[in-house]
Formats: sequence, structure tokens, C-alpha cells
Amino acid sequence: GTDEHTIFEILVGTSRQQLDAIKFEYEQTYKKPLRADLEGDLSGDVRKLAVALVDGREPEGPVNREAAQADAERLYKAGEGRLGTDEAAVIEVFSRRSYSHLHETFRVYESLHKHHTMQQAVDSEFSGLLQSVLSKMVTYVNSPGEYHADRINSAVKGAGTNDTKLIRVLVGQYQNLGVIKDAYLAKYKKPLLDAVRDDVSGDYQEALLALIGA
Repeated sequence: GTDEHTIFEILVGTSRQQLDAIKFEYEQTYKKPLRADLEGDLSGDVRKLAVALVDGREPEGPVNREAAQADAERLYKAGEGRLGTDEAAVIEVFSRRSYSHLHETFRVYESLHKHHTMQQAVDSEFSGLLQSVLSKMVTYVNSPGEYHADRINSAVKGAGTNDTKLIRVLVGQYQNLGVIKDAYLAKYKKPLLDAVRDDVSGDYQEALLALIGA
């Protein structure tokens, strides 16, 4: 089977440089483009979103406020402003626009349509895996630190540890650990260092704690 949650966990919040490196290494290892495998393994709107994310976003740069306002209106007319949902329009905006552009788009959306945040709009208009992924994208756009803190928490909560996910976040986001530690403490009321210390042991624990730092 296909682990869609892991696929999107990696694709959401990945920079263009990281994505290019992932696509290169994937093709070198499996002798097939990542895009082609996603097209073959996924279906429907989930496939459209995954392929669009792999194709890459517009580069980060100064935000055009008029363009952000236009996208805010487009998102409203594709969801809350109509009967039914225009999934293709939402997927295009969420997957193609730069993160800085999306941040401004969401801010404008919430100022124009005060009855709903973008998070609430996604939750009311979508369901299943697509809703879950779009919701996580909203979290990342609004607070990258919180997005990665949530990933770590999901790896250590409950019985056992998802070691692969924990290592993937801590190593992949090493340069951003300061922001992630602040977000983890703010949301989960526990230092990240303590959360990891309580969940793993031995040399593995020592290595992760050294990575996280004091």
C-alpha cells in the first residue's frame, strides 16, 4: 500500500531546494521520477495535490497584495461562497503559490470573511485525507514551528515511538530547531528536550538530545 500521510508530511513545508534534492535522489535510487510514481499510486484530488506539490511552488519574494486579495476571493468563491466546492481551484492556490504569498492570502481572507478562519473554511469544505493535508498546510503557512512541533508530538505521543518520523523532523529541520522548540513548549507545555528524553533511551537518546541541544 501507499503511506499517503508520510508522503504529504514530507511534501508540506519542503523548500524548493529540498524538493529538488529529494526528486533527484529519488530518481537516482529508483530509476523513475517521483512524479510518475505518485501519479501511479494515488488517485483523485489527493493525486492532483501531490503532483502539484512535487512540481513546485512559485519562488519566495515580495508579496503582491493585490494578487493575494484576488486569491483570497478565489478561495472564498471556490468554497464557502458557493454550493459545493471547487477543489481544483483550492488545490491550485495552495500548491502553486509561495508560502509568503499564502500567508498574506490567508490574512486577507480572514479579514474579509470574519466568520471563518482559513483553517475553519478548510475543515468545513473538505473531508478525509484531503482535508487533513490542507489543514496541515494552513498550519505550516501560519506557523512553520507549530507544524513541525505537531509532527514531533505525533511521533512521541502514545505507546512507542515513531523513530523514523522523529529522526526525519529533527535532522531535516535541524536549522529551525530553535523555532520548533519554542512552538513545542507553547503548544504542549513541555520542553521538547524533555519530551524526547522521556520517550527514548540509551545511545539513541543521547544522540537526539545532543542534536536538540539545551
